[in-house]
Amino acid sequence: MKTKKAKLQASVFALCSDIRTSILKLQFDDDLKGEISGAHERLGNRNPVACRSSATTEDTHDASFAGQHDTFLNQRNLKDVLSSIKKCWASIFTDRAVEYRTRNGIAHADAIMCVVIQNMVEPEVSGTAFSTEISTSFPGIHVAALYGLGEGLVSGEITSDEWLLNRDSFDVIRQVCGSKREYYQSRKSRSGIELKKTSLKMQNELCINHEMVKAIASQIRRIQSVYRILFGYEDVDTEIAIKKGKVIFLQCRPVVEQSTSDVLTVNQIESKNLDSIATGNYSLLGAAHGRIKVISDFNLLVQGKCAIGKDDIVVTTKTSNYWNQYLTELRGIITVEGSPTAHPMLIGRERGLAVICGCSVDTLDHLRAFEGEEFQSRFGTVEIERALNDSDNIRYLEKMGRVHQYPDSGSMWWVHQPNTYLSPAWLELMCGQYEAAVDHIKAVRNDVVDFQVPSFRIDHERSKVASEYLSYDYLLTSSKGPYKGMTLKECVALRDRYNIVSCSFLSTCQKFSQNPSLANWKAYESSFRMLHGAIYTHHAFREHVKTQSTKLAHDLNISQFHFDQFQSDHMGTIDYQEDTLFRLDIIHIATLLAEKHESENETFMNLDSIREYYPDILLKLEKIAIKYRLSKDTDIAQEPPVDQLFEKVAEAMIQIQAGKLEPIMVEPKDHTKGYFPSSLLKVNEINSTSATEWFPEAEYQELRRWANLSIELRVQMCNLHHWKVRGNAMIKQGLIEVQEHLNLPKNILKLSSLQDIRESITDYCIMTST
Repeated sequence: MKTKKAKLQASVFALCSDIRTSILKLQFDDDLKGEISGAHERLGNRNPVACRSSATTEDTHDASFAGQHDTFLNQRNLKDVLSSIKKCWASIFTDRAVEYRTRNGIAHADAIMCVVIQNMVEPEVSGTAFSTEISTSFPGIHVAALYGLGEGLVSGEITSDEWLLNRDSFDVIRQVCGSKREYYQSRKSRSGIELKKTSLKMQNELCINHEMVKAIASQIRRIQSVYRILFGYEDVDTEIAIKKGKVIFLQCRPVVEQSTSDVLTVNQIESKNLDSIATGNYSLLGAAHGRIKVISDFNLLVQGKCAIGKDDIVVTTKTSNYWNQYLTELRGIITVEGSPTAHPMLIGRERGLAVICGCSVDTLDHLRAFEGEEFQSRFGTVEIERALNDSDNIRYLEKMGRVHQYPDSGSMWWVHQPNTYLSPAWLELMCGQYEAAVDHIKAVRNDVVDFQVPSFRIDHERSKVASEYLSYDYLLTSSKGPYKGMTLKECVALRDRYNIVSCSFLSTCQKFSQNPSLANWKAYESSFRMLHGAIYTHHAFREHVKTQSTKLAHDLNISQFHFDQFQSDHMGTIDYQEDTLFRLDIIHIATLLAEKHESENETFMNLDSIREYYPDILLKLEKIAIKYRLSKDTDIAQEPPVDQLFEKVAEAMIQIQAGKLEPIMVEPKDHTKGYFPSSLLKVNEINSTSATEWFPEAEYQELRRWANLSIELRVQMCNLHHWKVRGNAMIKQGLIEVQEHLNLPKNILKLSSLQDIRESITDYCIMTST
């Protein structure tokens, strides 16, 4: 069936070629030629003109035909104008236009071509402007622009600058500085246009300023109102040219509604652990499940050396209307070049395809490793996590085994802090976290005087500490709770306090490992309580900051979708993330093992073989296992979870061998200098490291600060856990020295009470001093 269909299509395209040839051979009769010549003179026959195709079947709500027919710019004489008219007529029978009509159920006999001849505008900047965000249908003004003529923008050949504005206030929600590596301009001495290189300075600057963008947005609103009354257009798509500071609207048509047929969605919760293998500046909502098909050269399709199947996700540098006859069946498109109005975005909207445009230049090489594989691509955005209500949260904690009800406390719920076995001494130490938590809050909030130490108890049966469950209503909204009315300044102060506490904890741990004295041990006890007090309060603290930033975004009339994108985009601005650094260490060891596996022809490698044959790698594994939190069971008496670490390394090694993960040959710099972070958690000012700038207007400054803090706190919580493991490893080192020096018969870590440890350290100090 497929072969028969392909043969029929080939015969139709051959017939179209004959029709185009016949049209181009036609001679104008004298009367028509005279009319065209007279009209050309009235335009000013020395002025270059644009010959634009305009078919009767174009610009409907369901099918725009954007770019399907040919237009010829900068026609400088009557001979070239007459030739261009015939080419416009002939373009109604191009392969792409015929295929487009067939797919949209439009009769070929209904397609009649008109040619519009206009004086040529030679703009400094060209662009498009929509009364809606075309990739999401969000009701905002969407403007895209680049230097020179608009040919590179509408074809998707050049990545443009982009702005999204609030439809009512015209405030800029998002702006993107596109690459704009080239631009089109009219030839000076003959008809046609030419491609020029853009200077590096111009590439790195936005091609128009906010005042101009807002002026365009204001005009779009007026045009939208007029066209809604005259033609019933809900939203409009316009092309613009800017010359000497003046905006010229070249054309207007209805926005083609986005098809939703066969668009998949992704369960964000279930899929949050999937790896991202391609990201871009622009996308259409939805997901695609299929096979990667990398096409490095369009001519491969033309020559029949490759074909696109119905289950393929096409990956290429860029597509254009010439691709249309080859894109009859597919699941999605990923391109390096492209803009919001690029070809893949337009056909994606019409066909309900998942699309990503504006990816990194190495996307083709990176995805080639996945070619032919089935996988699920995520084209949606990450949703901001929200606090569960108390009943849902209790059920969640109960499922995780973190809450318990005791016979002597009625219906009260108790939460294990933490939910792991603790040695006797650390059960006692952990009880101090609650008072420390209150101290943290009161240190930055002098007005909070009612916040009291929660009830807590030691569950000796389970070797855990438990505290009463505090409701979100109490923590976040009650006047007696710790966070109601907490200002941005106070939140920043609390974040800074937690960073100082972390640094102090690591410092005291290091001092004890180097000198196990009673004074250093007592300093550790204090810093331990302060660190765990920070960890205890951190979840509700993050919820407060997240609630404030979301509320502020709501008050500023920002869509949830764009706020989610904003949060997700700027997770990458974190300068210091322990998880990221942990990942680098894992990949480096996996790279070493992959090399040994290949050079020594090992058919199987496990942790036992590492211990026997590769002591150098085992040492690296052991060092990493005491730097990072690998397990929720972080009791100090536990041995480092080298086996869990090796599982992660083995997974990375498999990915490296399959070409899906870039190896790291050089050992990552020891950012901890043994134990310490080189700097405390720091987040760059929002937008400073990305071509995408969210909410750049001054009125959004407070929102950016709240959202920035929300991102920082998510990473800070992760870092606190890693630093806790790192500090306790140093404490363990010091206690083992005490145990061995005193020749104690029992394990000082597992069985000793807090008083036992203090007495043992005192004995150690006496013995070593004499």
